[in-house]
Amino acid sequence: MGLFDKMRGALDAVTGRAAQVTLEMEPPARLGEEFRVRVTAVSSGAEVKSQGVFIDVVASERVTIKGAAIASTGGNPMGASQAGAGLPPVAIPGPAFGGTDKSGRSAAGLPSGQPAATPADVDVTHVSYQHSFQIAPPFVLAPGETRQIEGTVVLPSGVQPSYLGQHAHHEWHIRGRLEAWGNDPDSGFQSLRVIGS
Repeated sequence: MGLFDKMRGALDAVTGRAAQVTLEMEPPARLGEEFRVRVTAVSSGAEVKSQGVFIDVVASERVTIKGAAIASTGGNPMGASQAGAGLPPVAIPGPAFGGTDKSGRSAAGLPSGQPAATPADVDVTHVSYQHSFQIAPPFVLAPGETRQIEGTVVLPSGVQPSYLGQHAHHEWHIRGRLEAWGNDPDSGFQSLRVIGS
């Protein structure tokens, strides 16, 4: 192995290109039940010393409400659909939603009853679940070797499944990862549909 081969091997380790990793699974996943995954790792040329194979799972909830949508519903992001459901309208206080503060002034600093500026957009993301499942112990991937690792993952039953609402959605992502020195080679995150138990 020459100097340039050693430099290339070090660069591959730092950039995560020491191995090519793919993930296959049987969606959808059901909360509280096993689902099967398969990770395929292919060495990019040099030996890869892995500390194991992991399945990383991340769930996040995102709420997005456009300012114009808030303004057009009179400060109530639930809008007309809430009134149609037989629920009383909900006034959201405060200048951020077109209401007034304690002094009776609107977001624009105008006395109550005068038009306020259009509220800003609301875009909030919250990670609701994150876990790494080890499905294989440490091993060495020889130069040019291809290895398939199969395992199972169980998502806890006490978390939210996937959903898509008018202003909010809860989505899951999954990836296969070879833990190694430098940047871990991984499959990249893929969407995962998760249904309730």
